[in-house]
Amino acid sequence: MSESDDEVPDLVEVARGTEEKRVPITILTGYLGAGKTTLLKYILTENHGKKIAVIMNEFGDGSALEDRSISVSDRGGDMYMDWLELRNGCMCCTLKSVGVQAIESLMQRKGRFDYILLETTGLADPGPLVSSFWLDPGLMSDIDLDGVVTVVDAKYGLQQLLTVDADGSPSEACRQIALADVIIVNKVDLVSVEELEALEMAMREINNFSKIIRTQNSRVDLDTVLNLNSYAVDLAQRLPNIVEQRMQTLKNSSLPAEHQTKRIASFTFEFPGTTTREAVEKALIPLIWEDEKDNKDLHVLRMKAVLCMGNGTYELMQSVNEIFDFAPLHLSPKDLEGLNGHCRFIIIGKNLDAEDLKRRFSSAIAC
Repeated sequence: MSESDDEVPDLVEVARGTEEKRVPITILTGYLGAGKTTLLKYILTENHGKKIAVIMNEFGDGSALEDRSISVSDRGGDMYMDWLELRNGCMCCTLKSVGVQAIESLMQRKGRFDYILLETTGLADPGPLVSSFWLDPGLMSDIDLDGVVTVVDAKYGLQQLLTVDADGSPSEACRQIALADVIIVNKVDLVSVEELEALEMAMREINNFSKIIRTQNSRVDLDTVLNLNSYAVDLAQRLPNIVEQRMQTLKNSSLPAEHQTKRIASFTFEFPGTTTREAVEKALIPLIWEDEKDNKDLHVLRMKAVLCMGNGTYELMQSVNEIFDFAPLHLSPKDLEGLNGHCRFIIIGKNLDAEDLKRRFSSAIAC
C-alpha cells in the first residue's frame, strides 16, 4: 500500500462559473451520557462514504486520534481549535468557543467536506445556536441550517425530562427535546417496552412532530439524521401530514399524571381560510415579544406554520425563540390540493394555553 492510500481525499473541485452549493449544518445535542460522543466516534471512524466536518467539544480519551492523518491548530482571539483530518474522509475539531466564529473558520476549508455536524455540551440549550445559524446574514450565503438532532438516554431520559431547575423552569433536557427535528433514543436494550413507551409519550407531549429513532450504541443510518431540510421551504409538503398524524396520536394517547411534564408542550391547529403576514405578525409579536417580557414563565420555543395567503399562494412561517421569518412557497398542483386552502400551525413552548393560542391565531384567519 502506498503512502498516498492513507491521504485524505479532496472533494472534486467545482468548475469555475458553477454556483457552489451551500453546506448543510446539523446541530447535535443531548443530555450528559446520552451517547453523543459514541455517535460522533462512529461518524469519525466508520467508512460511510460521507465527508462530514464534525465540531466537537473535546476529543477526550478513546477518541479517533489514532486515526488521524493530519493535525492542524488554529489560534485566534479567545478561540483555540485542533483540527484533524481522518482516514474515512471526515474532519473534526475541538474548540473552547462554539458558535458563528467556529463555522466561519471552518468555511475557510470549504471543499474538503460536504456536511457540518456541530456538537453542543450536554447542558446546552440549542436555541441560541439555532437562531444564529438560521438567519445570520454573514453565514446564510455559505451554509443552510438543516436541523437539530437530540440524543436521549432510554434509561434516564424520563427522569431528566421530569426534573426542573431551581427556579422551577423545565430542564435543559426538555428544551433539547422541544427544538429537536429528530430524536435518537439510545440504549433501548436497557429498558422494558413499557418504560420505553412512557419515555416516548413524555417526549411527544413536549414535541409531537419530531421523528423518533430507537437504537443501541448510537448506531443509526446517517441518512435518517442528515439532509432533514427542517428549515427549508419544502417543509410545506410535509407539514399537513405531520399535523394530521400528530393530532391522531394525541387523541389516542393518555400520559399518566405522574409522567406529565406539564411545563413544555406542543400544540397543533388547523384553520380554514386565508391570512396575511401582517395579520399573523399581529397575533405573534405580542406573544413572543410582549407577553414573554411580562410573564417570564411563558415562552414560545419553536413554531412552524403553512399559511394560505389567497389566490392559490402559500407561505412558510417559522420561529425560534423571539426570531421569526416568512418565505414564499412554490408548490405543485398536487401539493396545493393537499393543503386544501387551510392554515396549519405547530407550536412548542413553555406554559402556553391551548385556548389562548387558538384564539390568537384564529383571529388572524379570514374565513
